[in-house]
Amino acid sequence: MKFFFLLIVAVACSQSVSFSQTAVNKFSAQLTFGPNMPMGDFGSSSPSNQKAGYAKAGWALDALIEYRISRRFRIFLLGGIGQNPFDKAAQLNFFQSVLTPGDAFHITSSSPWKIGKLMAGKVSKIMKLGEMGDW
Repeated sequence: MKFFFLLIVAVACSQSVSFSQTAVNKFSAQLTFGPNMPMGDFGSSSPSNQKAGYAKAGWALDALIEYRISRRFRIFLLGGIGQNPFDKAAQLNFFQSVLTPGDAFHITSSSPWKIGKLMAGKVSKIMKLGEMGDW
């Protein structure tokens, strides 16, 4: 049931972005919201994985601003935030698997993973089909 709910949320929050072949505006902006899926060790909840992050699926919000310098060259700035809940039950299972019976432990905090990003870069367009002589 959780997988089905997550699939519905992912499809509802995803969007297709297409850009015009002929840019008219100097500036463009984009805002996206969607699921934030933990990958690899970050999303692992295996008791045998020492690097497990115990992260569950969360949300992400990104903003992009792009400036067209010339017909074939653009610069951009991308920033975003996200959050992944912490899988407290999986960590509890890990502790129970490594501690000997009778040992006492208590998990007092399970704050969500918070992620921030900031990236700057360039976009350069080489050519499109049918444009060989138009340099």
